[in-house]
Amino acid sequence: MNDLNTVLTITNADLDRLSPELAVDRFRQLLWAEASRLGISRSLVDVPGAITVPDGGIDAEVVVEQDIDTSGLIQCGVTRYQIKTGNFVASQNSNVKDILFTGSGEIKPRVKSCLDANGTLVLVLFGWDNPDQTDDSAVVERFRKQLVQKDAKYADASVVVLRQNQLLGHFSQYPSLALLLNGRNVSRFQTHDSWSANGDMNLDFVPGPGFQEAMDDLRNELITNPNALHVHVAGEAGIGKTRLVLEATKAEFIAPLVIYCGSPTTVIDSDLLNEIVRTDNDFEVILIVDECGPTDRSHIWNLLQHRGRRIRFISIHND
Repeated sequence: MNDLNTVLTITNADLDRLSPELAVDRFRQLLWAEASRLGISRSLVDVPGAITVPDGGIDAEVVVEQDIDTSGLIQCGVTRYQIKTGNFVASQNSNVKDILFTGSGEIKPRVKSCLDANGTLVLVLFGWDNPDQTDDSAVVERFRKQLVQKDAKYADASVVVLRQNQLLGHFSQYPSLALLLNGRNVSRFQTHDSWSANGDMNLDFVPGPGFQEAMDDLRNELITNPNALHVHVAGEAGIGKTRLVLEATKAEFIAPLVIYCGSPTTVIDSDLLNEIVRTDNDFEVILIVDECGPTDRSHIWNLLQHRGRRIRFISIHND
């Protein structure tokens, strides 16, 4: 991202204002988006919404047995996450103990089973950005020091601490999630949640002949196509083209990537399109543009077609 604020700019304040429930929900969508990017099954991502239920010290889990790109949030093997909001200072021993141990001083069961399986424990901090100048390695060593007091085998335990600025970096990869966080997802550029709340998208949906097959084909293309992708959905006015695309993209591993624009004039020459085509950005996005005639879709696709698999473009028009 450049230094100037754009429609996709997200800040520490956007993370600060999240409640614990919303933080878990946003992180769930981030993990779904990461799973889609890595090409792993959505069933591997487990982020329960009941945050007040005893969880053994873990809020989220991903278990991956295949080789993947480990530069992101998800590691090979078991990755378990503890999510914190507010001013939770990870360098304070009392907070470290709160993450790791039960009230009786034992290692929390799901923390222990994660580390015993050579997994990775990730502390996700929505409200802290290193205000006390303690570096990453020092914070991680505090965790290991506490663990070693219980068992020396944890001297090299895999622990990761994600501060606000690091979380912003992960969320910024996905324009739809950036819009969701900064609150700009309800007008020109809509996330899937916002789009699905529109009045015309809340009418009873009765799929016509061939609709289910078309939805399955579209969903499969979005998941499996290894290149930049343009799908054009055409048909008579009122046949239900837009609703078909909405339903096809509502799957939990696709929806976090979706940005819907009601017309091409919304997106052409916009901050959004300018940011997507920047060569120093690696956004993952499914851009859906309605009422998109031949000239406009040709113009948009010309800009996007050589950006790689991270770009998927769906145009809709009454052809």
